[in-house]
Amino acid sequence: MSEIIVRPIGTDEIPALCEAEGDKSEENVEYYRRYLNWQQEGECAFLIAFLDGQIAGYVFVLFRDRWGSMAQARQPGLADLNVFPWNRRRGVGNALLEKAEMIAAQYGDTLHLDVHVTAHAGQALRLYSRRGYLPDGRGVYHRYQEYDTAQGMVDPEDLTILLLKKLR
Repeated sequence: MSEIIVRPIGTDEIPALCEAEGDKSEENVEYYRRYLNWQQEGECAFLIAFLDGQIAGYVFVLFRDRWGSMAQARQPGLADLNVFPWNRRRGVGNALLEKAEMIAAQYGDTLHLDVHVTAHAGQALRLYSRRGYLPDGRGVYHRYQEYDTAQGMVDPEDLTILLLKKLR
């Protein structure tokens, strides 16, 4: 049986995360450093998952999210749940969500995340559904604002749906 460990990332682990992900660009390193700084400032948890000792994925838990479709609510939110493709369907995403939800429950009663509406989101949407995340009922968002097709053509990469989960 495989062992999955989820914990906050250490200060010196960003290079290993970039290596595991296959993107050692300075832009990627800076992206992770920003979240690491927020973790050190007490604004988020930057969780990393290990599967049998190897880095398998990560997620950010924003304690009072200021971005996305729920920015005004200042409730906890998830950003960038990422399980590397070679580790999917092995329990890593579930373990990351389990730990993230436990942390988020300390900051609010509802957890939210925006999911991009792409063909690649299918597995993630099934996982969220199994864990009790539901659409907010407002439909599709474009750049975190409610979207109506009357607005015309938009970049499909900017389309998301907002999922919510009651934590208590």
